[in-house]
Amino acid sequence: MVLRWALVVVVSYLLGSILMGDIVARFVVHADVRQTGTGNPGTANMTSQFGIGPGILTLAGDVLKTCAAVWLAWLWLPGVAFPTVAMVAGTVATVGHIFPVWAGFKGGKGVACMIATIVLARPLVALVALVVGLVFLLATRYLCIAGVAIPLAFLCGVLVTGCETAVWVFALVQLGLAVYAHGPFLAHIKDGTVPRTDLIGKFTKRL
Repeated sequence: MVLRWALVVVVSYLLGSILMGDIVARFVVHADVRQTGTGNPGTANMTSQFGIGPGILTLAGDVLKTCAAVWLAWLWLPGVAFPTVAMVAGTVATVGHIFPVWAGFKGGKGVACMIATIVLARPLVALVALVVGLVFLLATRYLCIAGVAIPLAFLCGVLVTGCETAVWVFALVQLGLAVYAHGPFLAHIKDGTVPRTDLIGKFTKRL
């Protein structure tokens, strides 16, 4: 079982470190996303800079790689509660996305991976957390605030409703990863140097 868990960690990390934003930018729009906009290879930057098509491809790829990590972990760890498997494998995939070994440990913010993870682990609690994140996004128009509000709401939700120890522990890890990824932006909100986003409006206009 120890070897199986080790395999899950390694494979989940490697899957997570596949940055779909970099791939889509290079082979679909033939550009370097690292030199465009915020320089982040995530859905928000891909959508704002290259349009809804590349944005959706990036989002889908990041969600699918997280689902693949969870699915493989579920196959390799029979008898382990699915929420635990999902939280562990998905969180490790999120770590891989934020700290990809083949990109100098400089990746994205891991929002798509995090959302896929919590939805798979605890769908109803995740839905409430996503609504909370959407409210913060609409109220502030800061993606960084919504990016932290979602894992915080999810952590509170699983603690209130009850869960396996591994679920809330890795929910706490997800919150820590979100604070790390969005921290530089949160710290400069008062300076007025963090741009607000109308990402929802851009999606609506292009649909």
